[in-house]
Amino acid sequence: PAAAPLLPELGPYARLARNHRRRMRSAAMPAHDARPLVSVVLVHHERPTLARRALASLRAQSYENVEIVLVDDGSTGADALAFLDELEAQPPRGLRVVRQPNLYVGAARNNGARAARGEFLLFMDDDNVALGAQIEIMVRAALATPADIVTYVPLHEEVDRDERVIARGHRYFPIGGGIAGGVVRNVFGDANALVRRTVFDALGGFGTQRRAVDDWQFFLRAVAHGHTIAVVPDSLAVYRFSAWAMFAMSEPVENHLHVLRAIASAPFGELDGLADLIAMPVAHEPGARFSADARLALRPAAHLWERLQHASGADAARILRALAGELRLSNVTVAAPGGGAAHAAVSGS
Repeated sequence: PAAAPLLPELGPYARLARNHRRRMRSAAMPAHDARPLVSVVLVHHERPTLARRALASLRAQSYENVEIVLVDDGSTGADALAFLDELEAQPPRGLRVVRQPNLYVGAARNNGARAARGEFLLFMDDDNVALGAQIEIMVRAALATPADIVTYVPLHEEVDRDERVIARGHRYFPIGGGIAGGVVRNVFGDANALVRRTVFDALGGFGTQRRAVDDWQFFLRAVAHGHTIAVVPDSLAVYRFSAWAMFAMSEPVENHLHVLRAIASAPFGELDGLADLIAMPVAHEPGARFSADARLALRPAAHLWERLQHASGADAARILRALAGELRLSNVTVAAPGGGAAHAAVSGS
């Protein structure tokens, strides 16, 4: 199946997209009654109009073996509650509603995954709209490759405060796996990703620290632990954003420190040149606003930046683990004198 017509075109990805469409048309798919169940985990918070649009796009998909788990993240508005009550009173076939307190999107995705039954999990937010045959194309890609996670090139729509589209286009082009690039930018793709259930469970799900970059951290953690991310070079869904959205309003350096937690205790493979890549965005973010905690974390780590720039192999692994400890990125704690808990830097060996 072909994706929806592209407006605008995919630029440098256009030829890749054409080749991918041709390959996917010939990729073998199981018979309809043997196709894997895909569980769409759709997170909603106070935006019933957008959620209805997302649900309509899912009902229009060509792939039939789908269940939808809509997770409401603590909505309290009258319109949102009426929308949820309506869904629960007359649930569309294959849809379940899970309600939770306002625990943020990471916890909502994890709770939705726990309620899901599918071999594959497709995560979706209420500001996503599935295009064309998104689910079928992503499943074909997953079955035709060794990919553990499948992403795509998101088509972005910028909206004003009245939800009117004021710009439409591609803000970035993901390239898939790779620790070296992934510590600098989210090179992996959008949170609207297809994930093998076994891999999601092995990684322990998304982070729950109320950050705007939990998807980026999840992908980096996956790659750091040897899992494969494949990018469909095509626009399979729309992501709506605004200048006052959660990510746009968040602190970039704090976000980056949060992302780096993903590699604090991971097995290291791609270490050469990693120092410059980490140091550039975290220590030298132009115009960055450092909180007091971030300043305290970065100051004692300065000497490790310099050492890591000239290290490789086992030495780099030791320094990087020590750096993770200095930045308070390790999850390791030890008993402290007096019965409390103290943070332990992971120095490795």
